Amino acid sequence: MPLTRARLETERRAFWDTRVTGRPEMWGAVRLLVEMVQQGDVKGAQGVLDASGGTCPTGQLWKGIYDELGNEYSVPEWVVIEPAGIVADDTRDDDEEPESEDMTGAEEKGKGKMGDMVKIKARLSDRGTDVVVKAGLDESVRTVIARMVQAAELQTSCRVRLAYMGKMLRENESLEAQGYSEGHVVSAFVF
Repeated sequence: MPLTRARLETERRAFWDTRVTGRPEMWGAVRLLVEMVQQGDVKGAQGVLDASGGTCPTGQLWKGIYDELGNEYSVPEWVVIEPAGIVADDTRDDDEEPESEDMTGAEEKGKGKMGDMVKIKARLSDRGTDVVVKAGLDESVRTVIARMVQAAELQTSCRVRLAYMGKMLRENESLEAQGYSEGHVVSAFVF
């Protein structure tokens, strides 16, 4: 069976969802490291590694990352870098919406699917203070982050990732879909 982009992404998600050894917060940091390296943000990835108390002696994430207790967090090479031989994947159904990296116009103008409006408190990693924003539980995490950046008056060059219950939240999914409970505090990693 040829390796398609969709199959690779499915396998990568399965890898992250099945990490049960070690500390969950360290796995969250390792996942964030991988994503940042894939996007070319090596300096930010080093910042996350330092902040998590981890080390990567070889400089290659797939050769081992260690926490301050010496526990190894092993990530296969195909999770970090693009394997050779990926074939085009034209199996998307015509009814299926393509995933968009940007917010839709409706979400930007506040006309998207909002669901129940709640106050979301996030603890900012760069200053240790909290920021509170109102958002719908059905809104994408990306939209919530945009509101947090504005409310905290962060520089536009900053990158923010949210973590909840030891897991990095996926930006294309809603808080509700990822198990968020109203009244809980999320961690906002600012790079």
